[in-house]
Amino acid sequence: MALVADGDITGFNFGGLAQVADGNIYGFNFGGLSLVSGENIAGVNLSLLANVSKGTMSGLNFSGLALVASERIQGINIGGLAVVNGMESLYGLSFTLGKIENKESVYGISISGYKTETYDLYGANFTIAWTEIENLHGFSFAAYNRIYGKQTGLTIGLVNFAEVLNGIQIGLINIVENNPAPFKILPLVNAHF
Repeated sequence: MALVADGDITGFNFGGLAQVADGNIYGFNFGGLSLVSGENIAGVNLSLLANVSKGTMSGLNFSGLALVASERIQGINIGGLAVVNGMESLYGLSFTLGKIENKESVYGISISGYKTETYDLYGANFTIAWTEIENLHGFSFAAYNRIYGKQTGLTIGLVNFAEVLNGIQIGLINIVENNPAPFKILPLVNAHF
């Protein structure tokens, strides 16, 4: 039914319903429903519902519903509905049909269906619906791109909004707060360098 350890779990690990460790989970890890670690999860980490780590999650991380880590998530990260990271950054390729949320920075490529929300994004973001970023360093494609701080790079969307732009916006409506009037709101293309 379940693999439960008071300390670490290492090697080739299978729990029919879950794997739960007070310490680390390392190796090839499969929990039928979930993987839960009081510290770090590293290796090939697979579950049907959720991978949850109070520390860092690294490697190939796949979960049917959500990947959640208190510290850092790094590697190839696939969460069915969410990839949520707490105190540190998210690194690598991250994919979800739902939301990517990070309080610090996202480095790499992020792909989400509903929303990407982070403080800094370094790399490329592809979101079907909505992106909320404080500072963008790279590229973002979304129906609505909202950059609260500085955008350095390119955004493509139906509506693009940047407080400070150092790059190009392509979309139906492009709003740049640091452009002089009448260039604050433009159709099709807006730029500031």
